[in-house]
Amino acid sequence: VARLGPDVSKITVISSTNDRALELSAALAGGVRAGAADRAPLEALGVRVADASDYGGGLINHDLFLSNPDVQGVVKRAIARGAGV
Repeated sequence: VARLGPDVSKITVISSTNDRALELSAALAGGVRAGAADRAPLEALGVRVADASDYGGGLINHDLFLSNPDVQGVVKRAIARGAGV
C-alpha cells in the first residue's frame, strides 16, 4: 500500500465478516484476505473501508456487489471517486 503513495486514497475495500468465500480462501491459502481484515489498520494506511457484513443474506455472501443495492451504491461511488467524477 505504501508504494501507491497518494493513490491509496482511491482504494476502497468492501469487507464482510460473513463472506464464506474469503473464509475458504484464507483456510486454503493462509493469511488474512483484505475483505476480511480489520478495518482500523487499513484506514490508518489511507484505504477507505466499507463494511458490508450487515447486508448479506445469501449462502456465500461474496456477491454483495451484485445482489445488494446498497453495496452496489458503495461500488458506484468508489468508481466515480477513482475516476475523478
